[in-house]
Amino acid sequence: MLLRYVFPDFLPNPDMMKRDKLADKLQRHDMLRRRTIIDIPEFYVGMYVYINLVFSVSQILLLYAVSKLFNK
Repeated sequence: MLLRYVFPDFLPNPDMMKRDKLADKLQRHDMLRRRTIIDIPEFYVGMYVYINLVFSVSQILLLYAVSKLFNK
């Protein structure tokens, strides 16, 4: 999916000659000002993948341990 079609107003024009420098500067300033007011948590895709991987491995280990307990 191309973000240019989903958020056409948010992404700058790829052609440097057609960019509105004042609008870009005002938008960056507004985004930075909002970040100081709203606590936006950091998000890393790798962390999400790591948590899912650890959760799935822990479930497998738990099932293995339970099966060993009941097979004695």
